[in-house]
Amino acid sequence: MRKLTLTILSFIFICSSTELHQFIRLPFLVQHYRHHKAEYPGMSVFAFLKDHYQGEQDNEEDSKDDAQLPLRSTDPILHLGQFISFDHPIGIRKPVYIVQTYFAIPDPALEAGSAISIFQPPRQA
Repeated sequence: MRKLTLTILSFIFICSSTELHQFIRLPFLVQHYRHHKAEYPGMSVFAFLKDHYQGEQDNEEDSKDDAQLPLRSTDPILHLGQFISFDHPIGIRKPVYIVQTYFAIPDPALEAGSAISIFQPPRQA
């Protein structure tokens, strides 16, 4: 019983927060195609899809039915925030910094800088 309830609630949540609810309208697409197929026996599925999903709609008498087809319009989607509650508060500790001092022996060749540098100004001969 618990799995069934979880499945139903998950399905309702997914359909209300995504465009998945558009696929629920697929049977209406098939029914609408059959209606057009009865009127125009030579109409293929691709011609039907091109007529209803590409370009402007000129057929005013069919516009109410066309508006119910899947993926014809964008519907507002309700997004619910996800809240996570904890039984105990989360503590944030102040970071601890460790300061260490290192001593180095001075090297006169490194102090000269340009003596070992590969980027030197051009020399005159």
